[in-house]
Amino acid sequence: MTESTTPPPETKSTDAKKTARKKRTFKLHSFTPQEGRSAPKNGGLYKSIGPSGAAIKASNRWIVPKDDFDNVYTFFIREVGAPKEKSIFEFSAKRVKLKKPKTYTRGEKQITVESKIELVDKPE
Repeated sequence: MTESTTPPPETKSTDAKKTARKKRTFKLHSFTPQEGRSAPKNGGLYKSIGPSGAAIKASNRWIVPKDDFDNVYTFFIREVGAPKEKSIFEFSAKRVKLKKPKTYTRGEKQITVESKIELVDKPE
């Protein structure tokens, strides 16, 4: 009897499996929109690897006004499906003007981004 000398089939790198992390789902906790601003009733759902990514997405969309560069806003993010006492995270964020605006093209439309959201330490 002869043994087969064919090499084993190629497998995916184990490094790729280690770096791919599952995205978790978060939503705003006890969210009420500011007066005069429209927002979904629950603040929406945000998928991110961690709570800070979801906080940046939520604050950019609903919490920090596009033209407010002075104030710091504090809010809470809750992980959907996690035990309630372990899943609430507090964040403070403010909008920062970019030194050089970024310009993107989508189809034929030109999009200019002039600011970004930064998470800051809690004000004392």
